[in-house]
Amino acid sequence: MNTMKTILVPTDFSKAAENAAEYAVNLAKAIKANVLLFHVYHVPILVSEVPVMVITPDELQKENEAQLKKEAAHLKKLSGVEVKYMAKMGMAVDEILEEEKNASLIVMGMHGASKLSEVLMGSITTATLRKAKIPVLVIPEKVEYKNPEKIVFACDYD
Repeated sequence: MNTMKTILVPTDFSKAAENAAEYAVNLAKAIKANVLLFHVYHVPILVSEVPVMVITPDELQKENEAQLKKEAAHLKKLSGVEVKYMAKMGMAVDEILEEEKNASLIVMGMHGASKLSEVLMGSITTATLRKAKIPVLVIPEKVEYKNPEKIVFACDYD
């Protein structure tokens, strides 16, 4: 049975996430995989005594889907790979871990810094790395895609 591989690409629309998405579509092209661009958002809660107009969840959903559609079109133009996309309201790590059930690999971006551990501690990328049941490929912000020649597999035997 030949099941199509899917690469899950969580995005917060940052430069690091955009670079990871570009990496993912190039990888998908090389291994003939699907790509799902995935954005998780939450409705901002304003704590104030003065009534403040807040964007509705429906408006926020439409806004995020429009941004994802634009990014997916850019990625297809760049690679020729068809990119599906989904926006979902919730907590980022929980939703990524739920969506990983439909994927073979997660590709995420990471902001570059001199003290890697300080940058990663508490981040969505680190939490996903620790909790995901499928492989997670973390792409530094300035790394460009090239076909992998060697792969290191780290495992905690869990």
